[in-house]
Amino acid sequence: MTSVDDSVAEDTTQETNYGSVSEPPVEEVENPKEVTKSIFSRLWWLILLGILATIVAQLIFLPRTSPNRDFRRWHGLKLTTSDVERLFISLLRPGKSDSEGFTTEDRIGMYLRNFSEINSQSATNMAGSENRNLEEFVEKEMRRQKCETHVYDYDLPVELQAPSDLSLVLRDAENNRVLYKAPLKELNFHTPAFFCFSAAGQIKKDYVNANMGTPADYALLDKNGISIENRIVIFSHALDSEYSLNDKIHFAEGIGCAGVIVYGDENVPKTISRKFRSHSIPTLSFRLPISFDSVKPILVALGPSYGDFKEWQFAPYSNHALQLELGTQFNQSPLRGSTIVSTMNSAMHDGIVVVGASRDSLTSTNPLSGHAIMIELMSQLSELQRLGWLPLRTIKFVSWDASRSGAFGMSDLLDRVLPKSSPVLAYINLDEDVIMGDRFSVDSNPLFNDILRYAARFVALLANSKEPKLSTPQNPHLQVDSVTTLLELWMKQSNATVNNKLGYLLAGKAAGIIQFVRQVPTMNLKFETCKIKKDLLYVPDSNSYSYHWVEQNDEGLRLHGALLRYLGLLLISLGENEVVESKVGLLFGKIDEYFTSMSSSYNILNNAWSREDVSDIFMDHAPQSVLFADAKAKKLAKYMFDASVHYDVVFETFTELVHKLAAKALKFDAYAEQVEDLWTTDFPWFKLPQKILIYLKFKQLNWKLLRIEQVLASDSLNSSGDFKHLMYDIPRGMLPMSEKNERGAFATFYEAYDSGLMEQVVLLMAEKYERLKTALDYIT
Repeated sequence: MTSVDDSVAEDTTQETNYGSVSEPPVEEVENPKEVTKSIFSRLWWLILLGILATIVAQLIFLPRTSPNRDFRRWHGLKLTTSDVERLFISLLRPGKSDSEGFTTEDRIGMYLRNFSEINSQSATNMAGSENRNLEEFVEKEMRRQKCETHVYDYDLPVELQAPSDLSLVLRDAENNRVLYKAPLKELNFHTPAFFCFSAAGQIKKDYVNANMGTPADYALLDKNGISIENRIVIFSHALDSEYSLNDKIHFAEGIGCAGVIVYGDENVPKTISRKFRSHSIPTLSFRLPISFDSVKPILVALGPSYGDFKEWQFAPYSNHALQLELGTQFNQSPLRGSTIVSTMNSAMHDGIVVVGASRDSLTSTNPLSGHAIMIELMSQLSELQRLGWLPLRTIKFVSWDASRSGAFGMSDLLDRVLPKSSPVLAYINLDEDVIMGDRFSVDSNPLFNDILRYAARFVALLANSKEPKLSTPQNPHLQVDSVTTLLELWMKQSNATVNNKLGYLLAGKAAGIIQFVRQVPTMNLKFETCKIKKDLLYVPDSNSYSYHWVEQNDEGLRLHGALLRYLGLLLISLGENEVVESKVGLLFGKIDEYFTSMSSSYNILNNAWSREDVSDIFMDHAPQSVLFADAKAKKLAKYMFDASVHYDVVFETFTELVHKLAAKALKFDAYAEQVEDLWTTDFPWFKLPQKILIYLKFKQLNWKLLRIEQVLASDSLNSSGDFKHLMYDIPRGMLPMSEKNERGAFATFYEAYDSGLMEQVVLLMAEKYERLKTALDYIT
């Protein structure tokens, strides 16, 4: 029950609520700092959402890029390969003058004159220590191109010495009276008549005229009872000789002669050629080159030819009536060589491209065409760098010394010039006297056959250097057809043939050591003799080869200019493509072709040996041979219970691998093209993982392409101390040069077959089979 007091209290409360104005209820006020924080939080979220929306929008419309473009941007490469090629062609357009008003040919001419002048300061120019002015000039010019340049000095073999005094006297044998003293210098020159690695001292002996010094000539002498043993032998060596001078000299010395005198071509009767290139340090012997005019009285003294010798120009022997006294003296101070290396640094460091030219000449007039071209090219590439070009791959320019005296010291120098840590993509050799005529000639490892022809397409070659070099307001009449390309010239001359048989061609040269010892794919470029011109006949290692000769033979120096442009485009093509520009299919295709050609020429022997059991040969000499195991498995698969291995099974197993490797190499090239296509294909951003995978394929592919030659190399050494190349061997023996050139591939196989010994052929196949199988695994 409610009390009275409670009622009254209620009423009072009600009265208070309705009868009077009361204060509104006070709301709780938020903290200002919290409000500000909330606003900023929402604002940040809006900003982040906006950024996210912008990124999404950008990604949606982001341009596609290729791994190639990403790679070049990463390395700061602003110019594409096509850009660099166009810039280079424009920079070296025939007839275009530089800021000083000189064309490329003008600059080359300046170098040729400078080299001629400096070379004239030394009589022989055998090595750098003989003409320091030449070395210093080349070094200064190479440094001037803003390249990192180093000079490497090295000792030359003590057997190599410069001549100081030479004499050749004809005497009457009965009373020792002097009948004739031969001049041993070329007319108007102070360069002596000498061969490198000749013996010092004096000998007085009977002498025999051996005509051209061929095996047939010695056989005719022997038939008539005339021996050259312990006598001085004289023979001619014409420029179109069937045999090499090296072989002629070594053949005569092998018979037992006391000394050799070689006279030159009658078409250049006053000229002395010093081209005796031993492939290793020879036994020192009395050897002397002489001009035809100087030796003619000595030969005339023998009387007219007779009997069996009626086809000879002079009689062979004087029957002890005449003697020759030969005296030779050499400077005793040791010679030192020097090699100058300039490096043009690059963005990538996966491989090196090397250009080399020889600086020694053995004469006092050589204009060093190879050096003139190389240094002027360095200058033009430096100009490309000024225009924004950065080489993709490192380029080394090398001035080799002592190349004409067997290239000795080169092997020891290679590790300093071309360290094994940096694989070399290619070596381009400017072959000694690079302009010897007007016939374009290229010798190369097959890997580069395609790129060699490709680059020649873009090299302008003036048909006649006396015509205006390009159309200008002053010469608007110039016809377009007066300019052709190097490829067109090459096609007309030899159907753009590349000689891939390098074994004999590069023997004893710097390029040969680089190819055979270091397994660096090599190219050899030159213009060789094509037309016989009596007044302009090229005589190697003679003073007739001079600036005057070059000026007369290469009018306007157009061939020099063409070779420079060609070399530059080759460098750009090799160095500027991320994927290495070499075709493995071409290499193994030539290995297949040359082996098949070689073996088919010995079909009679192969057939005769076919049923011979060769198991004992393997068991005695190569029991662990992979070829033996594979041949045995092949035999067992066909004849389950017959484990004997016959020659025909071994030969078939070897040839099948050669064919298989050639076919596999073509597939490898197709794979390389696929990688290159992917490398230049544009992808959206979200395919980044795929681009990374392509990059890895690209790196792996280049790794293999840069080392394919090393895979084919043998670790065993041959008698000359060079590492054995799978295909390139140096042919031995007295053979015509055409046959030696043919044997520039697989020479050891030819020689093994010639011996008629099946064991040698089998063991050769066993040794090469393992390398071929390794190569098959390598490109699989």
